Amino acid sequence: MGFKLGNIIIRPYYVILSIFLIAVISYSASVTLRIKENQQVVEQYKKEKAAFLQFNTQTTEFNKHISNIVNINNRLSPLLGLKQIDKTPALYLEPGSSTQPSGVLEKITVTTTKKGKAEISRIFLGKNMALELVSREKDPAKSSYRANLVAERIKALIAKRTAYQKIIIRPFEKNNYGIIINNSLIFTITPHEAHYNNSINTLAQAQRAARIFHNALITFSKEYSHNSKHQQEKLPGTIQINREHLKNTTAQLSHLNTVISKIAANTTQVEDKIKKCYHRFKQTPSIRPVAGNVLSAYGYRLSSFSGKVIFHKGVDLSAFVGTPVKASADGYVSFTGWHAGHGITVIINHGYGLETLYGHLSKALVRKGQRVSKGQRIAKSGLTGLTTGPHLHYEVINKGTAINPMKYLNLDILSANKIW
Repeated sequence: MGFKLGNIIIRPYYVILSIFLIAVISYSASVTLRIKENQQVVEQYKKEKAAFLQFNTQTTEFNKHISNIVNINNRLSPLLGLKQIDKTPALYLEPGSSTQPSGVLEKITVTTTKKGKAEISRIFLGKNMALELVSREKDPAKSSYRANLVAERIKALIAKRTAYQKIIIRPFEKNNYGIIINNSLIFTITPHEAHYNNSINTLAQAQRAARIFHNALITFSKEYSHNSKHQQEKLPGTIQINREHLKNTTAQLSHLNTVISKIAANTTQVEDKIKKCYHRFKQTPSIRPVAGNVLSAYGYRLSSFSGKVIFHKGVDLSAFVGTPVKASADGYVSFTGWHAGHGITVIINHGYGLETLYGHLSKALVRKGQRVSKGQRIAKSGLTGLTTGPHLHYEVINKGTAINPMKYLNLDILSANKIW
């Protein structure tokens, strides 16, 4: 069976088979193209999600480091006499958070409320609510970031002033559905939205959200297209928004750079101050020359030899004969030898007008002019001079006047700073 076309016999089942093969090839090509487009959208979604997570982590870490630096600066400021930084700076570069659009685009707004554990973000196109996004993220910044990102995409879509093709709903990973307009991913619907709105499933919620959004978009775009200000603009609105965003971001970075400059200047001063403080601390009497208890304090007392009240210029610390005596600060030995009443004595000059005297020694281990370090053994305690028993007589002399050594027996660099 068949019919002739010239010298060629065409059989009906050949024709049917050819049409079937052409249909199968066309359908396969269409499916392949849709799969490829879907993969591109999914890849775009994954890239944006990864970029956001990286951005969020970096911003959080940056703000934490800046806050720590400012806190350290402000804790050191009173101690070292530096200026404090009044307000801790923070860098927030979330899309939309710093943008100040003008005209109709200013009417695209985002509101965020909390209901239970859910974070509800609503996007309004004018007076109409176009989209409701639900997130249970622990970090509120992630919820606001998502809503602001969608708002930026909507602004970019409207600013292009192109006709809106049919909305496409495509499945994404983890039961999410993407809403695509003009080959651009505008927003995604997650199971959180479906659960919050009591929808049958995520797809049903995506279809419902797409209808509401499409209607609000059409209504709002008409208002935008009739706005004379935007009709006169030759550049897309997204460029204007991004310029404003860039301007605000530049201002933030400029402020941050100013704060960092102040911190750097303070850090240099802190370093210089700490070096000076450490150098002076090394030369400030701050440790006990021997570990013994105080036998006789600084001030007036009854003399064991004359029976009269006399002024005791130092403190007597208990120590057996031969106990090592340590220098209480860095300095150089200005005197060794016999000192009236104190027997064998060592005197160390520490600079800044400070000297220390160690009396009733059995033996000096240093010589005049020798430099000594804090904690270095300089002598052995004894029973020389006018004394009723073995002990160490210890004096702190400030500019030629003996002062109470008690506050110099146990100091650290912070407590030493208070007495300078």
